[in-house]
Amino acid sequence: MIKGTFWINNAQDGRTSIGIEDYDVEMFDGIDYEMIYTLDAENLRKFAGKLAETHQGPLEQMIREEFGSHLDRQSISLWMEERGIRYEFFSWLS
Repeated sequence: MIKGTFWINNAQDGRTSIGIEDYDVEMFDGIDYEMIYTLDAENLRKFAGKLAETHQGPLEQMIREEFGSHLDRQSISLWMEERGIRYEFFSWLS
């Protein structure tokens, strides 16, 4: 498997997506897997605020420190759920 590095996309409607794509994933018979977490503006503020309790710097740096460059250090979805941060989740295989 080739682990991708996470990316952040700020949409014009105020929503922000955090995503990652891994390539040649063995558990999916060698196909690629992408995950995208989308937060509205209010929940992005909550997310950034909770990260800022233990980290400093821009959002990208705080995400990298908490979850790792490949979002594999810990579960980002569980982390958000434990803190009451709402998000939309989308994944696909290709």
